[in-house]
Amino acid sequence: MPDGISSADTFRRIFILIDKDEFENCFIGWVTAVETITKGQVIAIDGKTNLGSHDRASGKLPIHVVSAWVWENRITPGQVKMEMKSDDYLAKVLAAA
Repeated sequence: MPDGISSADTFRRIFILIDKDEFENCFIGWVTAVETITKGQVIAIDGKTNLGSHDRASGKLPIHVVSAWVWENRITPGQVKMEMKSDDYLAKVLAAA
């Protein structure tokens, strides 16, 4: 940008104005447009635990998120928040993708 990078406050004001549902529709449309299925396509499945997200006082467990990553398209077609770590995450992520 000619005057440098905008401040975090500027980005916050812009993001507040964006309609979440309309953004989701536009994003899904864009992903659908760039997505191509190729033979032998590699989809990586990865899980992360946000260790700072737990609340010991209320007994709330940390947030676990599992994502699918398509190498050829460089997009994440599916991401699922899990209540607890488990081995059934693959089916849930693929169902969301």
